[in-house]
Amino acid sequence: MSTFFFLINSGHLNACQGLAEVLAERGHEVAFLVTSPEKAAAIEKVGFKAIRLDSGDDGGEASKKAGEGHGSHGGHGGHGHGGHGHGGHDHSHGGHSHGGHGGHNHHQEKVKGHHHQHGGDHPVSEQANANLARGAFARKTPLEQLQLQMDHFSTNAHLTGNFQTTIEKTEKMAALFADPGTRPDVLILDTFIISPAVLQSGIPWCYLFSANPMGLYKGERMPPFGAGFPVSKDNDPSSWTEYKALQTALGKKAYATFQAKLNELFNLDPNLDPYKSGNFFPHSPYLNIFGYPEELSYNDVAPMPDRTISVDAFDRKLSGEVDFKLPEGFWSKESGEKLLFFSLGSQASANLELMRRVLKVLAKHRAKYIVSKGPNGDQLELPANCWGANYLPQPLILPMVDAVITHGGK
Repeated sequence: MSTFFFLINSGHLNACQGLAEVLAERGHEVAFLVTSPEKAAAIEKVGFKAIRLDSGDDGGEASKKAGEGHGSHGGHGGHGHGGHGHGGHDHSHGGHSHGGHGGHNHHQEKVKGHHHQHGGDHPVSEQANANLARGAFARKTPLEQLQLQMDHFSTNAHLTGNFQTTIEKTEKMAALFADPGTRPDVLILDTFIISPAVLQSGIPWCYLFSANPMGLYKGERMPPFGAGFPVSKDNDPSSWTEYKALQTALGKKAYATFQAKLNELFNLDPNLDPYKSGNFFPHSPYLNIFGYPEELSYNDVAPMPDRTISVDAFDRKLSGEVDFKLPEGFWSKESGEKLLFFSLGSQASANLELMRRVLKVLAKHRAKYIVSKGPNGDQLELPANCWGANYLPQPLILPMVDAVITHGGK
């Protein structure tokens, strides 16, 4: 048996949970390093040990808050797994939006065993509405969206806070890793700024990338990620020269910049820098993992990144507490009507204008739709052929439906 510690960003739990469950099933000990009672609650709610890096234990309060949140394994809509759902060859996540989850209407009933929070109380609500406020989901060209990101990173309070948190927790992590009684065999990270405590510990660390893996690949014919450029062996690199130049400039301004400051502060050996190869995201010298269906992979356009493996999906389980049922009378197999699931994930669904545009189209079609309405879902009125909630247990819904309308998600 080996011991695995996970260290993740707030929105990346679902993918990491899927991998953690597989490790636990194979007899390994698994724990998550967390920096707040709220994060501890989320981890404990899905059945794993949470090791607090902040002051205080507060396990009881954490468990209480978990019970008040979204039900066990309920997830953040578009992050629930069973695949990623990009069609065709435009695999890029695009500078496009992410999106949505349920709310209330005349068909809305309680999801049995599934506690769903209203928008303002949900962990992703603040982030989604902040992205909305800065125009991240506005109808702009990919180049305009990238420039918006440049401006955002210039004054990115989120990254600054992440950087400060990493500084504060590095000493505690170093002590944890130095103690033979608490030193793990492997560290698994899904975060963009990596603590020097990890890099200097000598513990093998694996980088788990839970988003679209396009940004991990490098190659002459590989278009820049996030722009919506088609992926083909016949790509003309001159078509994305301007975008790629701006994206490279963004990379120097984003995570790598904060990592460099951290490295300097803790006198890190440059050879241990996870950004030393000039990549946009961290890269582990031990192992890197991403989840993406093999049929949609980019291996025909660019080589698989060094020391990297892929899995089709990080498929998490749901506990017995969640018993998802559609409201009586909404839909039945005997009706002959098709049943579809519509979700734009936990971010772009905050864009009510976008959600209403899609719902207006859905209302015209002879089918029934389960709608994941998102953090602002209480402000949405669903058409008669739709039912939804702000946040839904997506893995339980996917086997029920004939088709899925989605942004792809994590």
